[in-house]
Amino acid sequence: MKTLVSIIATCFSFLSFSWGESTTFVQTFGGRGEDCGYCVVQTNDGGYAIAGSTTSYGAGKMDVYVIKTDASGEQLWHKTIGSELPENANSIQQTKDGGFIIVGKKQPHLGRGVYSSDVYLIKTDRHGNPRGTKTYGGEGFDEGWSVQQTKDGGYIIAGMTDSYGKGCWDVYLIKTDAQGNELWWNVFGGKDCDPGRCVRQTHDGGYIICGHRGSGRGSEPDMYLIKTDADGNEIWSRTFGGSKSEIGHCVNQTKDGGYIIAGAAWHYGDLISGGNSDVYVVKTDSMGNETWSRQYGGDDQESAGDVQQTSDGGFIIVGNARSYGADDKKEPDVYLIRLDTEGQEIWMKTFGGTEYDYGYGVIQTSDGGYVICGKTQSFGDANYDLLLIKTDEQGNVE
Repeated sequence: MKTLVSIIATCFSFLSFSWGESTTFVQTFGGRGEDCGYCVVQTNDGGYAIAGSTTSYGAGKMDVYVIKTDASGEQLWHKTIGSELPENANSIQQTKDGGFIIVGKKQPHLGRGVYSSDVYLIKTDRHGNPRGTKTYGGEGFDEGWSVQQTKDGGYIIAGMTDSYGKGCWDVYLIKTDAQGNELWWNVFGGKDCDPGRCVRQTHDGGYIICGHRGSGRGSEPDMYLIKTDADGNEIWSRTFGGSKSEIGHCVNQTKDGGYIIAGAAWHYGDLISGGNSDVYVVKTDSMGNETWSRQYGGDDQESAGDVQQTSDGGFIIVGNARSYGADDKKEPDVYLIRLDTEGQEIWMKTFGGTEYDYGYGVIQTSDGGYVICGKTQSFGDANYDLLLIKTDEQGNVE
């Protein structure tokens, strides 16, 4: 593990700061391979757990990488989980027993020259030791992007599948019991590519899912929102966007019973061919009807990876930005945006160096600040290292 503390705008330095009850830091973790953090949670003891992938450690080409830190970001332990074939994690949550539930993908085999993968679910104890793993899917490409423990002690998983459904990908929703045994599954989508990226259990016991719908040859995707009942049956679905590509990466139910979705919207080019994009945020009512939508960014590429509602009813978003930062080469920086309840920008920050730096997950912490996970190429070893940033309530680290 390597320690980098403090960020001044877009530049990292080697200092650590604390005032009152709020502590800030920057930490990197990893070795000489590629190491990344896709999801972060604050744990019951005030520290943090991060899940992602590593090629620096483990048994295979890529393994699930789980790190537990204390409240200051100092590593308490790390685990790699996997086999000689590639595995990675996209989502982590602490469970009621103090352990963790993790979802991602596992490559089971290479058959007839065709790549395939399964949804990969891992249950660990509080020290990160695996206590059970499950895989779900068919003969094609199946991947888990989001997991949450449900009110009954089981788990809900969202991702994408091309083993089932009508299109090249479809939204893949799986419900399990507490042991990870599949209770039911469902797919949603049409004839094009419709991957699912995030799921949350809603106040009524059902589920809300986001992703995008309609990407494929000659078609532009729209942000896709699906509401189901407790058995995974669709109640309604909505799409949001215009004439270009729009995608959804994260959804959460808000205090008023509506939903907040964040992703990206292209203003030049599209998802398939590339181009320039903005962070795209949509707020809806409880029936998925748009209340407001906004875009944030400059004249280059910006996108959102995660959104959370803050304690005052506003929102915090993390993603990536090329339009801002100190790097003249316009390599991506971590992009943190604070919004009020109506989506008006209160402040924004970028974090990074002269190379590639990405933000994927964000949460508001118990002291009112924010913690971000991602990966950095600007600092650490020659390849990417897992990046963990803790800010104060204003997004500052000093």
